[in-house]
Amino acid sequence: MQDKYTGDIGDFGKYILLKKIHALGKAKIQLGVNWYHCTATEPHSTDGKHISYLSSSNKYRNKFSQCDPLLYNQLSNIVNSNQRSINAIENDCILPAGTIFYSNPLPAKYNSKDESQLNRDLWFHQSASRLQKADIIFLDPDNGIAPSSALVTEARAVKYTFIHEIEAYYKNGKSVIVYNHRDRSPTEQYNRKLLDTAKLLGCAVNAKVLRFKRVSVRDYLILPQPHHNEIFKLLLGLLTESPFNFLFDNNT
Repeated sequence: MQDKYTGDIGDFGKYILLKKIHALGKAKIQLGVNWYHCTATEPHSTDGKHISYLSSSNKYRNKFSQCDPLLYNQLSNIVNSNQRSINAIENDCILPAGTIFYSNPLPAKYNSKDESQLNRDLWFHQSASRLQKADIIFLDPDNGIAPSSALVTEARAVKYTFIHEIEAYYKNGKSVIVYNHRDRSPTEQYNRKLLDTAKLLGCAVNAKVLRFKRVSVRDYLILPQPHHNEIFKLLLGLLTESPFNFLFDNNT
């Protein structure tokens, strides 16, 4: 997650998802968010420009707004006041009270592979400590799950979460939701990659995939602990019915 993405169409879907989980848990679910905060600059990137859904001239404005009028207005205020940042989300009560955030920036500059490995490990262990009391942890890397060709010692590692990080959260008793941006691979190959991630955890996981289909496709890989299976079943049912089916599909 980068500050410049704050309030864009993907952000809107993400917060609806998290708010509904909390509501279905009758406010007894402790949410945690690891932003995978990326501060690396990309001067020529147009990412973060998908904010036209907030425009009064958008023909689908009412469809977006009716999914969560309060959230829609909150994000509109953040974008229009030029306050787009992770900080604004944490401080403006966008997510339920008590949500735990880990916003330490991902380490991005190294002198050696050993140093990069050490810094990434330290960053991750600090996140696990910070999010220890969370029941469900949302991982928000820029691109999603690292391809098998990516290494934590590479510069592009700031764009990804890695299987061993997902596994560590899950084996610590947390249900995990992972953001994953749709890549250019064939559909069957892409979908297999998502569900294969669950298999790599080394234990039986009732994995689900929720797709956000507006503007730029992204998926949420849901890895529930057994005692959260019912909540996530209800969640997918809710978000694939009106009015939310304007935004979401079940891609399991």
